[in-house]
Amino acid sequence: MTISLPIDPDANELLSRDPLALLIGMLLDQQVPLEKAFSGPRDLVRRLGHEPTAPELAGYDPDALAAIFSERPALHRYPRAMAARTQDMARLMFSASARFSSSRVSTGSHRPWPSSSVSGVPSAGSASWPVMRTLAPQPATVE
Repeated sequence: MTISLPIDPDANELLSRDPLALLIGMLLDQQVPLEKAFSGPRDLVRRLGHEPTAPELAGYDPDALAAIFSERPALHRYPRAMAARTQDMARLMFSASARFSSSRVSTGSHRPWPSSSVSGVPSAGSASWPVMRTLAPQPATVE
């Protein structure tokens, strides 16, 4: 799916191909203009030098991540708070995907990704649900 927002083409391209970037943009879309929020993931990638994964963000040093979000120009109006929320979201995604993978492999079930894991994500409403499902790893089915 191609994302076409009123932002730089490279930011749109990142959002179109990386569900984590899109979810981070959704998370940042609070009290800042849409253009700022959805350009944030591209700026984060530039500052890190690579596209982060949920496990990487989950394990990142909180103070270091806050410093990255706070570099001028800051990624958000409240960079420290949004760095913490981004890390919380990544931790929830990582732990939920591990639980999902474990239960699916051990039982062979095809249950959906646990909604209880997503309910704790700040700003992860029903609009974020398809992105969260996309981010969940799909382990091989055990017959």
